[in-house]
Amino acid sequence: MILFLSLPIVLWMLSHILESQQSFNELTNFTSSTLGRLVSWGILSALSYHVFAGLKHLAMDLGYGETLEAGRFNAKLVIVLGVATAIFWGVWIW
Repeated sequence: MILFLSLPIVLWMLSHILESQQSFNELTNFTSSTLGRLVSWGILSALSYHVFAGLKHLAMDLGYGETLEAGRFNAKLVIVLGVATAIFWGVWIW
């Protein structure tokens, strides 16, 4: 849901990057602000979690981790990796 709701923000950022040098500078100023960093962190964290969950489902489609115990372990692993990458993105952005 977060990725879907952030799509207009990402498209707005992409359009500002390509529009002109002035709009690029405005976007750079926005992403340097606290709100811009928070938005960037949220989008990157949600995208990272989405990638890990997608890899888990891909492995399950290939026949790995289909038991209840493996499913629970993999779900916890995805959450731990999601939190770890959220921390990484927070440190990298700030």
